[in-house]
Amino acid sequence: MLIIKKKIFLDFDGTITNSVKSFCRVYHNLHKHKNDYIVPQWHLVNEWNFKDQCGLLEGSREVEYIFGHHQFFDILEFIDYNTYEILQKLNEKYQIIITSIGTYDNISLKSQWIKDNLPFIKDSIFLVNTGSTMTKTDVDMRGSIFIDDVESNLSSSSALRKICFGEIKSWNEKWHGERCFSWTDVERELL
Repeated sequence: MLIIKKKIFLDFDGTITNSVKSFCRVYHNLHKHKNDYIVPQWHLVNEWNFKDQCGLLEGSREVEYIFGHHQFFDILEFIDYNTYEILQKLNEKYQIIITSIGTYDNISLKSQWIKDNLPFIKDSIFLVNTGSTMTKTDVDMRGSIFIDDVESNLSSSSALRKICFGEIKSWNEKWHGERCFSWTDVERELL
């Protein structure tokens, strides 16, 4: 008998992985020898464009460059110490679909990172962002669960259950729905 699992759509950056920390490390390596350089404190980032901690960034092109840099993925870590184990448990009960937005360079490296670090997850949907509005409205999530750290992605989604992940930041402070601050919270809610 074929068992159909309920779907969970999972964001990648800021939900599965600590992309902010990785971004700040790459920024540090690129800018540490410049005048007026200040070491970024990744845990204090509260702007989606990183300008509050990465003051020498040269616009959105450099942000895209860092997110598509090999070093970004070489040092990328799971967001919580237990993310991997909880994702394994969730995978037994649900069909996990990683859904992420990025440039072609970012998505290419991201898909390899998922293959190498989350080999049990077989489904992903990647959306290329070339400066357009960043939402995941093109993905049909009806009847499913959606976990993301960005309020606009959650609000515009067709998912049945929407969970905002992580700390309150400028990109999700207007979210008034369900929130999980850690993967331990996700485990408690969904397993």
